[in-house]
Amino acid sequence: MIIPIVSAGLVLLAIRKARRPFGVMTKERDRIYRAAIGGALKDPEILRQLADKFEKERLFPQAALLRQRADLRELPPEIKKARNHTFRKAMRSKKKAAILQLADAYDQQGCTSACEKLRAYAAGLPDVTGEDETLNEEVPDVEMVETPLDASPVESTDQAAAQ
Repeated sequence: MIIPIVSAGLVLLAIRKARRPFGVMTKERDRIYRAAIGGALKDPEILRQLADKFEKERLFPQAALLRQRADLRELPPEIKKARNHTFRKAMRSKKKAAILQLADAYDQQGCTSACEKLRAYAAGLPDVTGEDETLNEEVPDVEMVETPLDASPVESTDQAAAQ
């Protein structure tokens, strides 16, 4: 009598363990994810390993963003400098449409913090439509450099483009 009850209990326990929450962002997973995205993990290889684990747990959007972060960490210094220059230039600009366009590009590349800052800054600007809503007008000696992430142009200074 006791053997069937114990074996039934073990079967139920095994079923419960097998039904762990795939595709669900638990508190622990969210804490790990936010720490990784927030900059606690600097090593691109560790970010990719974490992305693999998130993918195994069927958390595909989070895994994709972790991989993008790993790619961003591996960018050459001149590209990072050019992206930083573009960000600073956008934060001084008054061209709302161009700022939002850059924010969208940053969002697609996994730069969530920069994207949020750009969108918050643009939200405080008036809606003005003009003929040329690009950021290139303000700094005439800017060349275009393609990033290895998505081949979208990122502005660069002449020094960064020459390297």
